[in-house]
Amino acid sequence: MTSSPSSQEPTSLGVHLVGSAPFPSTSTAFREHALGLPSRLKRIPDGETGERHYFTAFQAGKFSAAPEVLVDFTDNQDSQRKDFTVEEVKAAAEKLEAKGGIETGYDVAANESYSVFRKLKEEGVIPKDVKFQVGIPSYVLPRCDCFLPQAQPNNARFVIRRRVASTIGPMINHAFQPALEPLYEASLFRALQNIQAAIPHDQLSIQLDLAVDMGFWEGQYLTPWFAQGEGANAVREYIVAYVGRMMARIEEDVELGVHFCYGDMAHKHFYEPPTTLAITSLLTHMLVFPHRISYIHFPIPVSAQTSLPTFLAPLTDITPTLMEKGLEVYPGVVQFDDEKGTRERIAAVTRACPGLNFGVATECGWGRTPEEQIGGIMELLTLLEFGGRILRARRSGKRDSGEKEGNEVMRSKPCDVKRETEPEP
Repeated sequence: MTSSPSSQEPTSLGVHLVGSAPFPSTSTAFREHALGLPSRLKRIPDGETGERHYFTAFQAGKFSAAPEVLVDFTDNQDSQRKDFTVEEVKAAAEKLEAKGGIETGYDVAANESYSVFRKLKEEGVIPKDVKFQVGIPSYVLPRCDCFLPQAQPNNARFVIRRRVASTIGPMINHAFQPALEPLYEASLFRALQNIQAAIPHDQLSIQLDLAVDMGFWEGQYLTPWFAQGEGANAVREYIVAYVGRMMARIEEDVELGVHFCYGDMAHKHFYEPPTTLAITSLLTHMLVFPHRISYIHFPIPVSAQTSLPTFLAPLTDITPTLMEKGLEVYPGVVQFDDEKGTRERIAAVTRACPGLNFGVATECGWGRTPEEQIGGIMELLTLLEFGGRILRARRSGKRDSGEKEGNEVMRSKPCDVKRETEPEP
């Protein structure tokens, strides 16, 4: 048991991993997470290795039967637009339907990863009470011509996540988006169903990854097909509706979390949010739906460092609701090699959300992070999970006055598992 925190310090929920990681295989990702963050994780993602390494980019290959629907995509920029006739749009949709629809591959990846997860649990590598975390991007997001399988580098690594907004919005030419939305949504829901049919529900945690969705909500990134001639409220109502449909496809006894994302392409956000208002506004709508949300993750960008009170102010208003509903909150406060800034962000959350117990995380996934930085990130995640108290105690070689014997279990400790060097897939 951990000691009771002072009124000025949060009680840590531990560490949350967003999803992606720069490891060569699923097994390596699971092992590195378990070794680097012992006793700190409630759920573990598979690292989104293989073809999934660049978020939803691999989804472009799922439209190979109708390549004309894809656009040339540049990171953090809007899609190019081309004109197509009604007949051309209809023909493309028919070609995709003729294949039996679109197979996203998310279910195949998740089920394969779960078999590795289960084996490592049986071996004692992964603790018994840790769930397998599967990220699911909304269908609105994918956008690229880009990363067709034959164009990927030989050493490409993959990632697993689900998003509709994250596929249709960025990857598909505007002319085709209205026609392909229902087709892709159905394929995504089919993948969700297959995942839940194959993986025991008490072992599964599904995380909705809402990225491009946040750009749509803010009105700052991409122009969605459903925004033509519509105001901001209509766009937001559309987002709430499709997110609600996704939540409805997750069975009641399956844990649900939400990752609010502003992108990490080239280690940059597609938009630097000035506050958390968009996050809290969308979350408030989501909390109305029947399925309970167990946890949320959101970034605290470095760009907000000089205006943290303003950035976090909307969270103050929603804190009583978060506490009442028992949501686990994981702000993305940790930055590589930035102990001082990380501590300041933790302190700012504590002040903005009095009484709220929260854990720690990085701003986004680690897919674009150099592998040599992962060890340092894990150390910060471990040492700062109690507002920096453990970090000070370890560095001084003394026990902090606020740290009792019971906190010893949360210290870094050797793992029974040996690191493995695995070949590239």
